[in-house]
Amino acid sequence: MSHNHNNDPATSAAVIIVGSQQLQNSLLVNLLGSGGIPRCSSAASPGVPADATDAGTLLFLVDAATLKPADALDSIDELPIADQKVRIAFFNLDGSEDIDSLSAHPAMNGAFPRDCPQDQLLKGVQAILN
Repeated sequence: MSHNHNNDPATSAAVIIVGSQQLQNSLLVNLLGSGGIPRCSSAASPGVPADATDAGTLLFLVDAATLKPADALDSIDELPIADQKVRIAFFNLDGSEDIDSLSAHPAMNGAFPRDCPQDQLLKGVQAILN
């Protein structure tokens, strides 16, 4: 049976948390899930999980502490994504990144510093998806 989640932005979107810190990413998946964003997963490198292929929007939430933002953008650009909206945001930014050059990417939608409180990160992700 096919599920049509396209009426609600939070359920028609899938969030893929990208980075190698598995414990942190699992906690973030749980935080986003409890905040009303049910389609979340984590991966060590950018990719589209099988259960997200029907999502209207893909948000790649990239851990800048474990994956260089420029490399992440290149990897996401190379993914075979056809009809889905792609949005990208980075978290764990430490201030050394060139935010202006990242912001020039058309899919770039958010940048969260390393010391960003969880509730602000959740509100930011919700805003990107709506």
